[in-house]
Amino acid sequence: MQSTTTLAEPFRPTVADFHRTNRGGGLFSESISQWLGATFAVAAHRLGLRPTALTITNLVLGLATSITVVALAGRVAAGEVPAWTVGLLALVGWQ
Repeated sequence: MQSTTTLAEPFRPTVADFHRTNRGGGLFSESISQWLGATFAVAAHRLGLRPTALTITNLVLGLATSITVVALAGRVAAGEVPAWTVGLLALVGWQ
């Protein structure tokens, strides 16, 4: 009689797993940003990034969003760029 052993596959969280753990609020914008954050967390987990790397990446994304919003402010005032696009960029970027 031959015994067979199988190695358990490592747990691979999904976007839904991260979202279920970290969701909150009821606004549409919060829901979108939480799904984006969960997608980002899954990608980081699969790449083996440590939480410190995620914090630094999040800081860089937030600063890049701020710089972009400030840079586009003049173009919004001149009517070259619709204000709602800059607002959406700021909202999603900071969430």
